[in-house]
Amino acid sequence: MPPTDQITAVLVVGVIILTGSLAPIYRVLKATEDGRLRRAWVGLGLMIGGFVVGYGVVAATLPRSADPVLLTGVCVVLVSGSVFVWVVARLAEWTATEVARLTLREAEAITDPLTGLHNRRYFDERLPEAPLISALSGHAMSVSIIDVSRFKAVNYTFGHPAGYQLLVLVADALRCATRNGDVLARYGGEEFALFAPGLAGRELLPYCERLRAAVSAVRVTIGAGDPLAVTVSIGATDRQDEDAGALLAWADALLFKAKDAGRNRVVVDTAASGPSAAPADPGVRARVC
Repeated sequence: MPPTDQITAVLVVGVIILTGSLAPIYRVLKATEDGRLRRAWVGLGLMIGGFVVGYGVVAATLPRSADPVLLTGVCVVLVSGSVFVWVVARLAEWTATEVARLTLREAEAITDPLTGLHNRRYFDERLPEAPLISALSGHAMSVSIIDVSRFKAVNYTFGHPAGYQLLVLVADALRCATRNGDVLARYGGEEFALFAPGLAGRELLPYCERLRAAVSAVRVTIGAGDPLAVTVSIGATDRQDEDAGALLAWADALLFKAKDAGRNRVVVDTAASGPSAAPADPGVRARVC
């Protein structure tokens, strides 16, 4: 093959390699949401497209009468550049895939698989931060324990699938009734735990009533039977003079008071007003989710 044809062949190989580097970039773009990162990847793809055009121009205009050694050096540099771009594109795709995999595993590790809420592990990891953040920000916070009434009787009477269905519906109702920034978790069995930054004092009881009323609106239909009504009892406190574990224990003690008082009610203990309780209030409704 004449030297000039060899040079053209080498440049064509460089174009093929550059074109191949667009495939991993395209796959990353498909998995990337709109935003600055996606625009950056689009920019990189356009840049590589410019390189492809540039290589074609070089292949068409490179003077064949130049020193063969110089021509070979130029071709080596251009092909090496195309290989470098391909390697970077592949490494970027592998990195993005690995980050996505690790993110998914992390999300799975802190998510309750049944309800999609956070799990106890996540709640226990986050709760110790809450008093410190509250103190630094100057905003109070509250901790609540929520228990589904007579859940074991549902399992015993209708079977565990019915109990799972009930828990999912309760979790959805609570999720819709909480605020952005609140940390809601399935704490174990039929219990849910919640800490709410910036929520304390007089606001705490109406807020917990909203949660209780949201669940009271849930109806669980099992087979051809009549829909089952669902209720919860809630114990909540905003006391700031305790550590995280003590706050949770105190909320749990308040929950037992609510259950002993007949269930389907809220008992709160605020630093400002002390213990108070409220039965169901038909006027309180959860926000639309």
